[in-house]
Amino acid sequence: MAIVLNGTSGLTITGSTTASTFGGVTTAAVDDGTYTGGTYTPPTTGGNMRFVTNNGAFTLAAPSGGSFTMVILVINGASAGAITLTGFNKTTGSFTTTNANNFFVYITVCNGYKLANVVALQ
Repeated sequence: MAIVLNGTSGLTITGSTTASTFGGVTTAAVDDGTYTGGTYTPPTTGGNMRFVTNNGAFTLAAPSGGSFTMVILVINGASAGAITLTGFNKTTGSFTTTNANNFFVYITVCNGYKLANVVALQ
């Protein structure tokens, strides 16, 4: 089976029409650094799996630029501060400031609507 992207005309799939099992997709997580203040706006280029260290209160701002999904791992350091979410139409979940607590932030943007879902990993 071949999958071909044909410029502006779309996607062409040729070959067998039987179902295939694929092994999933892997990617490298991007280290966006340590935040001790200010605003972190995750970029929408360079990878949709990212991580940051929380070592002080900061704002996590909604990224812009089309429709996409991304996952950000927030790792609380010894000086973790409160994280404020801004620019989202809806947010769910919350952060703590406890050292060594970790969180996934699932961000979904579709047609201008922005959701951030914070999930504690402990």
